[in-house]
Amino acid sequence: MTHRANRATDADPYATIALPLVADAPYAQRRAIDVYVKYREDPIMSRPPNAYEIRLIAMYLYEYINAPVHLPSERLADLRRDVEYIRTLTDLADWLWEARKVPLEPL
Repeated sequence: MTHRANRATDADPYATIALPLVADAPYAQRRAIDVYVKYREDPIMSRPPNAYEIRLIAMYLYEYINAPVHLPSERLADLRRDVEYIRTLTDLADWLWEARKVPLEPL
């Protein structure tokens, strides 16, 4: 006997196993985020994300910061504006640093 998933009655698997917010990101974005996190943790032994991966991370951050669940604030408005200008690893690190002041930890 096989079990068929029934979305109406089955619990949400992401909520059940408490995966982080990035767990449902598309595979390429998730992989890019993993590359950045590994590089941030160990920059000597890990490669930095390339321009394409940085763009994928910036796309994820754009969706994250523009989610309607965040309470409006001036600093949040600045983050929403600045996320569109992330092009380099330094831009990404600076944006994440500012996000921590809100406080948000998107990755």
